[in-house]
This record gives sequence, structure tokens and C-alpha cells, in this order.
Amino acid sequence: MNISRFTTFRRDGGFALLETLIAFLVLAVGLLALLSFHGTTQKIGADAKTRAEAVALAEDKLQQLESFLIAGDPRVAEDSYSATVTGQLTDYTLEWEVTDDPDQPNLKNVEVTARWADRDNVLQAVEVGSAIRSVSPTKGVGDFVTLVSAAMNSSGGGGIDIIGGDPGQGGDDTDPADPTDPADPGDEEPPGDGEVVVITQQLTISGQLTGTNAATLDADVSIQNTSIDPEGVYSGSCIRPTNKSFSCTVIYANATGWSGSIELGTNKVFCATGTNTLVLIYTNITTNQSNSIIVANKADQCG
Repeated sequence: MNISRFTTFRRDGGFALLETLIAFLVLAVGLLALLSFHGTTQKIGADAKTRAEAVALAEDKLQQLESFLIAGDPRVAEDSYSATVTGQLTDYTLEWEVTDDPDQPNLKNVEVTARWADRDNVLQAVEVGSAIRSVSPTKGVGDFVTLVSAAMNSSGGGGIDIIGGDPGQGGDDTDPADPTDPADPGDEEPPGDGEVVVITQQLTISGQLTGTNAATLDADVSIQNTSIDPEGVYSGSCIRPTNKSFSCTVIYANATGWSGSIELGTNKVFCATGTNTLVLIYTNITTNQSNSIIVANKADQCG
């Protein structure tokens, strides 16, 4: 009797050495790719920050040159200049060139270049430019004095003309022409140098509501001009960019500044007045004005 014996081999579960090595290889390739991507991202971010700083330094130099007051200022003499500036990220070389405009003697063209070496030691550069004009700080006062002098000289009687006024008080004392007498053409107009140019100034008054989020400004923002302006032509206009802000532009021809008031309304309460109306009063202002206006739902909620 033959008895056959069979042996059964069972394979144990788990990873073979080769499979483990392949898994480690795939993981290593992925980590290297991720590390390379991270390094590239860091380099791009650093280059962008360095370029932004270079632009800021070049624009700052350009603004310094734009502040010159007279045509003979040595800071803007026609020439090429350079300087080394230490920034927060690297060192920069600023180069600027000033050239005179051939047609306008008080106009100059300026080009400012900022150069630096990046992380790979490759030279980079940005360039900004502008045409700048000399502005005398006394020109505005001088123009106003000239305007007043021209107005007084053109009045004929040594005073300033007042519409509908008494001739004895400096009004219009000219002799009207007699239409029946061809030999009497009336008082001839004195010769002059041309029309009088009125020098005007402009500034902006703006404001923003703060406090409760439910507060809004009324659409009608009214402005009352009280500057010295006999004909009332240099007043202004207001807009409401958002329901919580306003911006008024005023124009005046008075050397001492603009005087006037701006009336505001809201659907809540102005803490400055305890009511839903507020009047901002200005006297002889010559610079832009910005206001932060506190409002609340009720007057007793104002701190």
C-alpha cells in the first residue's frame, strides 16, 4: 500500500525587502520634489520683497527731488548722481539723472534707477521717472497781491467796484456815453495788459462715520461758503462715496484760506451734538481736512 505525503507551504504576510526599498525610493523622490518647490517659492517671495523695497527707495528719492523750490536748487542741477543705500533686505545703488527741459526753464526731467544683486548674484534694476517743476513758496501770495492791485487800479476811482453801490463809496463813477451826441463816446476804457487772471486754491474736506454699524449719512450733504467772495463763485461741492462717508471739494481765491460750514445728517445720533444733525465749521483753512465722526443708536450710548 503506497501512501503519498504532501507538504503544504504557506507564505507569511508582510513586505519583502525589495518592496520596502521601492516604497522608500518613491517617498524620497516626493520629498525632494516638495523641498525643491518650497525653495523656489521662498526665492520668488524674497525677490518680490526686494524688488518692492527697491521701488520704494527709488520713489522716495524722486519725491525728495520733486520738493525743490527754485530753478537754481543745486539738488536738481543737470547732472548724473549716485548713492549707496542700505535697505532692510540688501544694499542698493541709487542712480539718478537730471536733465533740463529745452522748452520750459523751470521744468526738469528726472530718471531714478535702483540696482541690486539678487540671491543668485544676478544684477537687477528698477527705474522710475517724472517731470518736476519748481514752485516758489511766495508765488501764491505774490499772485494775490497782484490780483488785488489790478482790481483796485481798474476801478477808476481808487476803490473796488461794488455792484449797485454808491459811486461816492468807491462804486462805478464813470460817465456814461450820450447816445445822441456822436462826439461823446463816454469815458474811454484805460489801456491794460489784458484780462486779470484769478489765482484760486483748492482743498478737500472728508469724513467717515464710526461707532454703530447701523448708522448712515443722509444723501444731502450741504456746504455753505463764507469766504471773502463777493460774487459767490468759489464755493464747492460734496459727494457721498459710501453711506458712511462724505468728501467735499472747495475752491477759494482768498489768501487767508477757506471759511465755511458743512451740514451733515444721519439716521442715528451724532455723539458731538446728541441729535441727528451736525454742522462742521471751518475758519481760514488752507490744508485738507479729515474727520472721524462718532455716532450711536441713542444719545445715552455715547461714551
